[in-house]
Order: sequence, then C-alpha cells, then structure tokens
Amino acid sequence: MVFLFTVMTLAMIASLREEAKQAYVEFEREKCKVKDYDWLRARTLHVQGLLPVDRRGDMLKNEIEAMLKPMGGKVLDVAVVPDFQTLFQLETEKKDLEDLQSLVGAQKPHAFTKCMLSCFYKKGSN
Repeated sequence: MVFLFTVMTLAMIASLREEAKQAYVEFEREKCKVKDYDWLRARTLHVQGLLPVDRRGDMLKNEIEAMLKPMGGKVLDVAVVPDFQTLFQLETEKKDLEDLQSLVGAQKPHAFTKCMLSCFYKKGSN
C-alpha cells in the first residue's frame, strides 16, 4: 500500500512539473507579444566606451546587427547618452581654473590703480 501511494505521488509530482513548465513557456510567449516597457528592458543592451569617431553609434549598430543577422535578429535603435559625470568633472575643473585665474588677476594692480597710487604718492611727497 505504501509503495502504491509513493508511486502515485511521484507520478503526480512529475505531471505537475510538466504542466508548470508548459504554463511558464506559454506565459513567456504571451509576454513577448506585448511590447511594453518590460519587453524592451529585457532586450536593451547598455554599452560603455564608444569610440570618439562613433558619436551616433552607427559603427556599434552595424557590429551588433552583423552578430544578430545569423539568428534573425535586428537592432531597433541606438541611443547614445554622453558620460555626464565626466562632463561635470571637466566643468568643475574649468570653473576652478577660472576662479584661480581671477584671484591671480586680482593680485596684480590695474593700470588705473597704478596711476592713482603714483599721483597720490607724488602729492604726498611734496
């Protein structure tokens, strides 16, 4: 009796696993039919470090399409987003250099100040 019960339980587990596998495959197939945000996110490739001559990503797009062509895939779009962190760092360094230059320039007396000081000292020495 125990043997029969064990065999029936194992057969039921095997059939449940097969049904779950088929349900999962069907769910994924249906999910791919709806092209929403999750569908696009699952098929998005993030690449870092494009060549400077490939500003629009055309060379990258051609390379990826060459890899996908044997499988029947295609590239929908390429969007190049600049590295804003590096741009912000460069802008900060530029601003720091401009500030330093204005401080160094402020230490040098201007022509008007030189003229006024020399006139003041000439009058004061008489």
